Amino acid sequence: MPKGANELDLEKCKQVAQTVIGDVASVVHGALCFIGDRVGLFKAMAGAGALTIDQLAAKSGLSARYVREWLGAMAAAHYVEYDAGADTYTLTPEYAAALADEDSPFFIGSYFQMAQAAVSVAPKVAEAFRQGGGVAFGDFGPACVEALDLINRGQYEHRFVDYWMKALPAEAQAKVLGVPWRPSYELKLAMAQGLEGLANYGTSMLGLLFYVPAILLWLATTLIGAALGWKVLGFGTRFLFAAKRAGGVEAAPSVTA
Repeated sequence: MPKGANELDLEKCKQVAQTVIGDVASVVHGALCFIGDRVGLFKAMAGAGALTIDQLAAKSGLSARYVREWLGAMAAAHYVEYDAGADTYTLTPEYAAALADEDSPFFIGSYFQMAQAAVSVAPKVAEAFRQGGGVAFGDFGPACVEALDLINRGQYEHRFVDYWMKALPAEAQAKVLGVPWRPSYELKLAMAQGLEGLANYGTSMLGLLFYVPAILLWLATTLIGAALGWKVLGFGTRFLFAAKRAGGVEAAPSVTA
């Protein structure tokens, strides 16, 4: 027995062991969820109701032997519901929204892909502990970029206009000459408001037409003024240099005399 083992609290040791084993189980379960996402098992089950192992294998085009083990793990983790009497498995709408529907505002299935990418560079991170330095983002692989896109896409699509942009302060909606200076920003807000918002947006954008002639005239005047100024500057420069050269030639005989 290790030295000092008799001083250990056995109940706390059991709790520690249970915690560690639970963490390891979570890692393995995460890997199985990553597999389910990659091979399309979650998507195959979404909205399909109760499925047997063979039905899911046929629907997904996968090996029934592997599907059986995967379903057993998902049922043990309560990710799918198992009906022992009918020997069927069901992915509930709530889990489908989280794991199968990438357009859902509740989709978080790509977190398993992100976790896999993070674990894949663990050996390089361990080496960085010893040697210093860091791990390049490129070492995480394209799967990490894809996961980031999926993680953020739902939030932007469902919350960007209706929640985040509406929460911006009033000065963020500044206008120039009474016209929105960020048309795409205003258009998204108008779309969120419906037909009335789109009508107001169209009216405000039509106001731009009244400023187009003035803007074009200002641009033309500026360009013409700049061109004339350049011409005058060039003429004056040539005149001064010519006069200086002429004066030098006339002064030369008087010096030698």
